[in-house]
Amino acid sequence: MSVPALTLPPPRAPDAPRILIVRLSALGDIVFATSLLASLRARWPQAHIAWLAQPGFAGILDGDPRVDELIRVPAETLRSPRALWQLRRDLRARRYDWVCEIQGLFKSRVLAALAGGYRIGFASKEPGGWLMHAQLAKGGEIRDISSEYRYFAEALTGVPASAPCLLPNAATPAAIAAMLQKHDLRSGFVALCPFTTRPQKHWIEDHWPALIAQLDAAGLRCVLFGGPGDREAAARITAASPTSLVNLVGETRLPELPTWLAKAG
Repeated sequence: MSVPALTLPPPRAPDAPRILIVRLSALGDIVFATSLLASLRARWPQAHIAWLAQPGFAGILDGDPRVDELIRVPAETLRSPRALWQLRRDLRARRYDWVCEIQGLFKSRVLAALAGGYRIGFASKEPGGWLMHAQLAKGGEIRDISSEYRYFAEALTGVPASAPCLLPNAATPAAIAAMLQKHDLRSGFVALCPFTTRPQKHWIEDHWPALIAQLDAAGLRCVLFGGPGDREAAARITAASPTSLVNLVGETRLPELPTWLAKAG
């Protein structure tokens, strides 16, 4: 699929554009969206790249060396005219050249507009398209969710993009090494992440112990991951599973997750 080239207004500093990415949520979507970071950084090594996200999801980006600035915007900000006005002042003081709105929602478009700069966003059925200076129809491979963000990056940079998503966080190896030793874990285990921000998206809970038993029978050790709010469900899954299962739900930090996943099979 051919990627249309976008004509961007020149940045104030030719070799160091100031770029803001607006992707508020959710966790998996932010992980996929990070696939555009390598392309932006390769094209403009001296760029200042900022990311605007909701606090509950922003932590996954902590420690990513490709992000210079992480801006957390609470959901209640959208319900407060005073908070929105203050956010507008704060964002515009940063003088972004280009704002990449890659969520396609009305609320994310509003926040992108508050930031000023030249705004490029995904086309969608959501209202607020007029807040963008340019809209890009989603492209990429339908079976590869992250490809739509690489498609977006290629339209911005003019260079084909093929890069990994989130990078392992090198800032937390000591804590992870200690936990690996505590549970006698070696690289190559199976990482299981049964929980999402919306319970209706969860796989049927009773199916997890059966899957874990099959993996255990194949000689594969399983590790369960999740947040503090998932502990009760994780305890039920653990109680019905083989004793080889390691339950780390609520025991790890969000920024550590990429490193854990990198150590999995």
